Amino acid sequence: MKKITILSVVALALIGTTLFTSCKKTDTVEPTIGFQPDVTTATKGPGEIVTFTVILGSDPNAKLDKLNITRQFGSTTATSFASASLTGTSQNYAFIDTIPFGINTIKYSFTVTDNKSKTATKDFTVTVTQPTTWGLINSVPGFVMDNQITAGGGQFYGFSLTTAAIDIATAKQNASKIDFVFGHRSALNGGAFLGAPNSVDAKVIYDNTSADKLSTWSILNKTLFKLTNLTVAQFATCNNDSLIGAQTLLGVNNDSYKTVKANQIVAFITASGKKGLLKINSVTGSFDTNTPGQLNFDYKVQQ
Repeated sequence: MKKITILSVVALALIGTTLFTSCKKTDTVEPTIGFQPDVTTATKGPGEIVTFTVILGSDPNAKLDKLNITRQFGSTTATSFASASLTGTSQNYAFIDTIPFGINTIKYSFTVTDNKSKTATKDFTVTVTQPTTWGLINSVPGFVMDNQITAGGGQFYGFSLTTAAIDIATAKQNASKIDFVFGHRSALNGGAFLGAPNSVDAKVIYDNTSADKLSTWSILNKTLFKLTNLTVAQFATCNNDSLIGAQTLLGVNNDSYKTVKANQIVAFITASGKKGLLKINSVTGSFDTNTPGQLNFDYKVQQ
């Protein structure tokens, strides 16, 4: 009887040790992915923007490590679209993409990994609508404007006025038709800019001591700009106003576009409501070195 009791005690001790060890063991669950707004599908047209917030979380005993995003057009093979390094147990990621032309569906796959090598995946699908009609546009390649240091140059332009940039004296006489002003500020203040006549940048440079300075104009139009994430290739596909309309739906609220760089695509809306896109080809000149220069761009604008 005594032998049986000892064995029982040993067995109970082993069971207790096992239970204690199990309670001490720390395990984690896979990370989480959510979207805000809380939907997994959208319907967009070619050239429109899809954007939402990706909400990521990890187990309290783990940390987020990486987010990988793939993009699949229709039935084609998914390819890498973007990736981001993550930190902490929760993080938000701002997702944005422009819907290209010539496709019917896009599937985005989001895969998050934590530092315990656990993963989670969630998909977002876009159905691309194909409108039957689009508005006509005018396309102008290689349009040139001069900076304020260029003697006898043309720094002002209006879509309904001329086919070339004009000087400040001529522009003043046609103030109601001027949409664009080009010039250079110091590098610390953004360098080359394309602005509205009423913009701060335009006023700093052209509201000077001349008889034609901006403060003497009868009106200063309020053109608005937005730097887009469009590529040069996407700009080249624009042969109607569908892409223009999509890019001017949101965020066109800056009175100037500064720190001009080649191959950037900029959306604009004039004071009269005319909408368009322009692609920067080149920019030269400098305020800091008092160097004459030019802005060369292609533009596409609604008729």
